[in-house]
Amino acid sequence: MKISIDEILNCACNDLNNNCGCNNENDNNNNMGKKELLKRISEVGFALYDLNLFLDTHPHCEEALKLFKNLAFTLKSLKNTYQTKYGPLEAMYSSDETPFEWVSENQKWPWQKEGE
Repeated sequence: MKISIDEILNCACNDLNNNCGCNNENDNNNNMGKKELLKRISEVGFALYDLNLFLDTHPHCEEALKLFKNLAFTLKSLKNTYQTKYGPLEAMYSSDETPFEWVSENQKWPWQKEGE
C-alpha cells in the first residue's frame, strides 16, 4: 500500500522537500493541547522508527528517504513546540539552571493529576 506524505502530515501543499512555506504543520502544532501533542509525537515517532527499519533493507528507495526526512523534520517541530509550551520531554533536555525541573510541583506526573 502506498501512503502519500499528505496523508501522514495532513498538509495540502504536496511538497516533499519542506520548501512549501505553508507552515500548516507548525500552525497545527501551536493549536494542539498537551495530550494531543504527546499523541502526535508518539505517532510520528513510531512512523519514523518504522520507516528507519524499512530503509535499513531498502536504502535506495528515494520516496521512503524523502518521507523519512519530512517525518524527522515534523517530529523535531512537534518536540520543539511541546518543550516550549510544557517543558522538557526527557531529562537531557532540562535546563542547566534548574536540574530535575520535570519533577517540580509545576510538572506533576499524570497519575498525580488524576484527582485534580
